[in-house]
Amino acid sequence: MGRIGQSVALAAGGSFLGCFSPGLYTTPRTQAPGHFAGTVAAEVAARPGVSLAPDRTERGELTRYPWVTGGGRLGVLPHVDAGLSYTPLTGGAVSVKVHITPKWPVDVGLLARFSLYNTVITGAPYDNGCDKCSAVWRTGFEPILLVGANVHEDVTLVLSPGVYWAFFPDANRDVRGYRITAGAQWRFSDELFVHPEITYMPIAGQWDGSAVVGGIAIGARGSDGYHKHRDDP
Repeated sequence: MGRIGQSVALAAGGSFLGCFSPGLYTTPRTQAPGHFAGTVAAEVAARPGVSLAPDRTERGELTRYPWVTGGGRLGVLPHVDAGLSYTPLTGGAVSVKVHITPKWPVDVGLLARFSLYNTVITGAPYDNGCDKCSAVWRTGFEPILLVGANVHEDVTLVLSPGVYWAFFPDANRDVRGYRITAGAQWRFSDELFVHPEITYMPIAGQWDGSAVVGGIAIGARGSDGYHKHRDDP
């Protein structure tokens, strides 16, 4: 990993308290085997909310302040890489991504992610009697489809529908539903890219509500399979 990749990966070590990050900041293409690339993203929950009782009479809100998430991906096999993300003081996730259409004009990939986060919820009437605030651990699993349209040699539009399941052991409850992420990656140099995206997550089950999370990431490209100008003859 070069100095740029190391700097981007370490930039997430700041003292920002965050909450669950649904951000992906990736395209269907994978890192070449043995190559690593890091990212750091600034995120904010634009419209979070949950209902914590089956009759929806009690409501809480996920924290809304901005947070920072860092991560990276490592190529492990041709067209397969592994990812790690971390939100300081909150939690993180591990994932595996497979690029299943390397020779198609439209890139398609599959990503499976497992997460563990300490989510802060205010006004939550849990069984432990807290009616002011609570921080609860959540484990989650998300299978996600990645579809990338390469509209320019340096620009890829990404649409990522998926589903998720999360379990809150402290509250003995789970949530499930679908998620959809839309983003765009601009590779503005041979070393770096910028990737804004927005994710919508309606919630089904015992807790009803929705979350809209936006973010923008800057990352090291590594060996990402896209054109690099310095390779021109």
